[in-house]
Amino acid sequence: MKTLLIVMLVALSAVKAVDAEPSEMQKAQDARVRQYRQRAQEQKLTAEDIVAKKVAHAKAAKEYERRDTKSPPLQLDSSFTSWNVIGEREFALQVRNVSMDVVVAYEGTIACFNRFGDPVKGFLDNSNVVGMICQNHILPGEKDTSRWTLRFRDTAAVKRVRITRVKLDDGRIWTSSPSNEIYAVYEDQ
Repeated sequence: MKTLLIVMLVALSAVKAVDAEPSEMQKAQDARVRQYRQRAQEQKLTAEDIVAKKVAHAKAAKEYERRDTKSPPLQLDSSFTSWNVIGEREFALQVRNVSMDVVVAYEGTIACFNRFGDPVKGFLDNSNVVGMICQNHILPGEKDTSRWTLRFRDTAAVKRVRITRVKLDDGRIWTSSPSNEIYAVYEDQ
C-alpha cells in the first residue's frame, strides 16, 4: 500500500509540474498572439492619417484625369514600300508611342497616288484608300512596324498616311481632329 501511495504522489506531483510549465505549442501560440497585437497596434491609423491618405488619393485621381489626352499618343517615324513573298506591293509603317500609356491598337488610312498626284485605285474596290488597323501592344517610348498589302495599287508612289484612332490600355480612345492629327506623306525614291 505504501508503494501505491508513493506512486500516486509521484504521479500527482508530475501532473502539477506539467500544469505549471506551458507546453511548446502554448508558447508558440502566445508568441503569435503577441506579434498580432503588436502589428495591430502599429497599423492603427489616427483620423488625421486617414484624411491625409484620402487627400493624396484624390490628388492622384485629379492628376490622372488632367493628363493630356488631346495630344496624339503616336508619332509616325518612317515607312517603306516593298514586294511581299507572293509579289504584291506592301506598305510598312513604323510608329513610336510618345505617350505615357500602353497603346493597344490604332487604325487609319493609306491613300495612294502616282507621282502626278492622281489617285491609284485598286482593281477590286475601285478606291485609292486602304484601311489599316494594328492591334500590337506598344509600350511607352517603343517603336512598332506593321505592314499592309496595297492590293493592286502597284504604281502608287506617294502615300498619304493618316491615323484616325488610337486605343490605350486604360480604355481611353484618342480620335483625330482637323487641328490635332497624325498625318504624313511618304514618297518612294
